[in-house]
Amino acid sequence: MRFVSVIISILCLAHPSELCTSARGKLPTNDNEVHEVFPTLYQFDMKSKLLNASKDEMCPRSKKMKSCQLVNVQFQALKSMKLKVPLRRDDPNAFLVLKKVSEEGLNMALINPNQPLTATISYKVGTELASFVLKQSKLYGSIRISPSGHKLFIEPCPDPYLCHIVVEKVKRV
Repeated sequence: MRFVSVIISILCLAHPSELCTSARGKLPTNDNEVHEVFPTLYQFDMKSKLLNASKDEMCPRSKKMKSCQLVNVQFQALKSMKLKVPLRRDDPNAFLVLKKVSEEGLNMALINPNQPLTATISYKVGTELASFVLKQSKLYGSIRISPSGHKLFIEPCPDPYLCHIVVEKVKRV
């Protein structure tokens, strides 16, 4: 069996595009590990001029708010059966993986972003449900990230800004 693995490895080095790709996007890194490749819902915005805007203008006021971050939403990622949701700007390894449960109207809302069309998309994170609504290039969503009530909310920035924020809230007892 080990001999066959060595032969395949040699062939992969010679012809990687023909033999070593997978239709599911899984890339073997060693004998014991397989990583799936799937899109990221948003990226933290570190270059925008809006970063200098007053946090009072961009973020809701709440005693439950732990953090508020400006993000660039990748709307096309919503089409994927799985997607990655980053949790912290300073730690690229801190993320959740969401698995799609259902969607309604997503293709039409993405094709016609300026029309008053609404899409609803549901994902699972462990046993929790994450829900999103997309309407006219504005994404609204919530994800419970801990059993204690810790949540992430994705929402558009207040008008007139054309951006999105991710608000992290904790449940106060």
